[in-house]
Amino acid sequence: MSQRSISPRVFIGKTFWSKVRKTSSCWIWSGAMFGNGYGHFRIDGRDLLTHRLAWQDANGPIPKGKLVLHNCPGGDNRACCNPAHLWLGTHKQNSRDAVAKGRWNPGRFPGEKHNHAKLKNKDVRRIRRLRQKGMSYYKIGKLYSITRGNARNICLRKTWQHI
Repeated sequence: MSQRSISPRVFIGKTFWSKVRKTSSCWIWSGAMFGNGYGHFRIDGRDLLTHRLAWQDANGPIPKGKLVLHNCPGGDNRACCNPAHLWLGTHKQNSRDAVAKGRWNPGRFPGEKHNHAKLKNKDVRRIRRLRQKGMSYYKIGKLYSITRGNARNICLRKTWQHI
C-alpha cells in the first residue's frame, strides 16, 4: 500500500471515477478494497489509496509529510472518495483523529503484547536498571538494537509506562 503521491503527469480519469458511487454525502469506492476498509486503485503497477487519489485529482499533489484524512459527516468512512470530506493533516493529527473517533486505542496492546514490539517486559526492566547504574542511552540502544531516543523514553517512562 503506497502512501506516496502520484506523479503529476498521471491522469486518473474515467476508469477511476467510474468505480465511485456518489451519494448525497459520501462518494463510495466500489472497486478493490484492502482488508482495513480502504479502497485501492492500481496505477503503474502500484496499489494506491483511493481517497488519496481523489484528493490529488481535486487539489493537486499531497505535500511531503502530509496525510489525507477523512471527515465524513456521518462518521468516518474509509471508502469515501468525496474530496469535500478529505483534509490534509500530519501523522500526529491523524493519530489524534483516530483516537478521538474511537478507531485506535494506543494503550490497547501495550508493550510486548503489541505485534511490532521489539522488546520484552524483562528487557525494559533491565534497560532501566542499566541506566540507573550509569550506562548511557547510546550504549543501551546499541545493546538492544534500539535508538538512543527510544532508550531514553523507556527510562523516563514516556513509553512502556505499564512496566
